[in-house]
Amino acid sequence: MPRYETMNAILLMIALAGCGQGNAATGTAQTDKPRADTGQTSLQDSGGQAGGQTTGTQQQPKNQHRKIEYRSFQLDDLEVADVKFDETVIKMWVMDTDAKRAEGMMFLQDGDFKPEEGMIFVFKVAQPLSFWMRNTLVPLDIAYCDAKGVVLNTYSMRALDETSDYSSKGKAMYAIELKAGTIKKLEIAAGDKFEIPETVVAKD
Repeated sequence: MPRYETMNAILLMIALAGCGQGNAATGTAQTDKPRADTGQTSLQDSGGQAGGQTTGTQQQPKNQHRKIEYRSFQLDDLEVADVKFDETVIKMWVMDTDAKRAEGMMFLQDGDFKPEEGMIFVFKVAQPLSFWMRNTLVPLDIAYCDAKGVVLNTYSMRALDETSDYSSKGKAMYAIELKAGTIKKLEIAAGDKFEIPETVVAKD
């Protein structure tokens, strides 16, 4: 075989090999799935930098509740505590700052939380409390509790009700909000006690 033909054959082999590598790299980038689906992080997910704190082996938690447009605090971003009443354990979002307490259950719809879920509002000191239902789209039950978790009084509150007096009868450190009908179902009354974890404390 003449020399130029040999060189052309070698150059053709190199070119073909180069094309094959380029296609493989491109194909991998195009078929990478987002982290939310696979639990893996691609270079694009981590800002194009390899070797960062986020690695492909880290499993990202999946959201359990939908994102609600007008809320500052999404449900899945809030701390959760197991609060017990008799033999019933209720998972409660902890509202431990002024901003969280002010937002409360606003803009939630009935399907956004279950009967075994609720909110616990915790204050630094026991004091007379009063709640209303501004921007609250679903009816709720509320139980005011003293510093030991003993129920002072309860109400069933109407959706969007800003005129009724839903005040505590005495100084309360906690207010517990649940789906309407839960207090009746569990037969919660004044003098009963919730077991509230010691970790549920006000941050401001």
